[in-house]
Amino acid sequence: MPHSKALIVIPARYPSSRLPGKPLVDIGGIPMIIRTATQSRKAKLAAEVVVAVDDVRIQEVVEAAGFRCVISDHPFRTGTERVAWAAQLPEFDEYDIVINVQGDEPLVDPENIDQCIAAFSKFPEAAGVIVYTADADASHAGHATVQASVDVNSRVLYLSRAFIPATKTGGRIEGYPYRYVHGFYGYRKAALAAYDGRETDGWKHEDIDQLLALESGYPLYAISVPWVEPSVNTPEDLELVREIVAKKASQ
Repeated sequence: MPHSKALIVIPARYPSSRLPGKPLVDIGGIPMIIRTATQSRKAKLAAEVVVAVDDVRIQEVVEAAGFRCVISDHPFRTGTERVAWAAQLPEFDEYDIVINVQGDEPLVDPENIDQCIAAFSKFPEAAGVIVYTADADASHAGHATVQASVDVNSRVLYLSRAFIPATKTGGRIEGYPYRYVHGFYGYRKAALAAYDGRETDGWKHEDIDQLLALESGYPLYAISVPWVEPSVNTPEDLELVREIVAKKASQ
């Protein structure tokens, strides 16, 4: 699979219950969505970056920064549905691999994006690839943290916000290297057909986008990377990322 056929799509929506106007929040003088797009553009194995948005306010900022943007006010249920819509637009027909980088990943490591793209050559049967970090002390655990169960061949068995595996009572196993999933992952374009409005049990109850593809019969594979900087899901995350950016700027 030629790496030049990889497209990065960054979905971004304006409404947010915890951070209104989330894509445009300021991080060191730069809107978060621009930081995410800038980091994504550094990936060497992707041919193009496009931001898929729902609001003209985001579109204006993205295009002013020199990034390609597509807009739809359709009420997509998930970011991956927005990515699936964008990937099927005629102007992106040439791309075979689509990388979904969530808009709240302003510190995403472009080398990890490249590893995700390269994994499609390593696993030719993969319909999708997720990226995780194994953490034995569970310092990143929480109800919002997606975890993966993976077999010996790197195929994804299941994804959950609960501990997998867990003790008989559902608790954390001390010292177990839980696989915490990052906010960027890839699909072959054909697998995005799963995001057509259907529902599956795990997706509906766990609210994990990739479960819909997995439960629809598309094989997902997983790769491991060292832990990366945090995404922005809460106001506390935002302040932490601002501190990290300020520290780096002062070095």
